[in-house]
Amino acid sequence: MPVLIVEHSEDLGQDWAGHLAQFDRRAILTPDTAGGFDTIGTRRVTLVVIDLTQNVGAAMALADYTAVRQPWAPVIFITPGNPWTDGDLLIHARNACAILGRDTPPGDLAAMIARHAAKEPT
Repeated sequence: MPVLIVEHSEDLGQDWAGHLAQFDRRAILTPDTAGGFDTIGTRRVTLVVIDLTQNVGAAMALADYTAVRQPWAPVIFITPGNPWTDGDLLIHARNACAILGRDTPPGDLAAMIARHAAKEPT
């Protein structure tokens, strides 16, 4: 199953997706949460990466929708600020497994995805 990456910067999303190949993972890229909702509603994914830069409320709604539609799929939030100051996200999003800063090296994000990605549900 692929990883869903919700990232408005196409270059950054492509960079993250490219690093997933070293872990035998593929990605579905979408630039906004609307595309994320469409993907979660129609395709199975193993993990969701959501950038919080644009709209935190929509990102939280997508995480909630993922928890309902694909409860096996954890969420990694990418925050524009210090990930330590956004720790409350872990309280509000029950499927959140990590909060990382936008400056996290792509290889490190790929390793986190490989570590937390769900096994394919039966």
